[in-house]
Amino acid sequence: MSHEVIFLSDADVRSMLTMPAVMEAVEADFQRQAKPDSMIVGVPLAYETDDRKLGFRWRLKTAVIRDLPNTLWGYDPDARVLFVSDAYPYTHEHEVGQCGMTAEEMPKAVRPEDTDVVIERALSWTRYVDAEVVIAELEAFLASHPADIIAPAHGGVITNPKALTAVFEAGLRRVRRPRD
Repeated sequence: MSHEVIFLSDADVRSMLTMPAVMEAVEADFQRQAKPDSMIVGVPLAYETDDRKLGFRWRLKTAVIRDLPNTLWGYDPDARVLFVSDAYPYTHEHEVGQCGMTAEEMPKAVRPEDTDVVIERALSWTRYVDAEVVIAELEAFLASHPADIIAPAHGGVITNPKALTAVFEAGLRRVRRPRD
């Protein structure tokens, strides 16, 4: 199986003035290089159009919650899976077997305070913005991109997006409040 990897240099990213321009360049590169058996970072490629050769459609979307300005989310509308990079973070144990569990299978339910450390450090920009604006943007995105599964880069796969979204939103609201 052939593999293709796309690298954008910092200079490339800086020269692209808008996120849509970055997305257009990445998607154009994907389309140019995509072959039915090609993969990028373990994710099978599909063209921007509804090409069903690989069994699903793959979309790159501007991330609502991002640790870097050029973070993208992946979305598979057929499977209703949203790949959210560093969004939906929470601190959790790493006991034997837990890394293979979904968020809902973990021994302890995820609580808003479990999001504090990661939100404050990796998503530090959140302390300077109105959480309600970010939450409204997230809710609008989820309404237009319905997901039954949310797959974060850190933490278990989320099989109850509504419940974990509420926890994450409560975590965003906590960032600007003083701690007891």
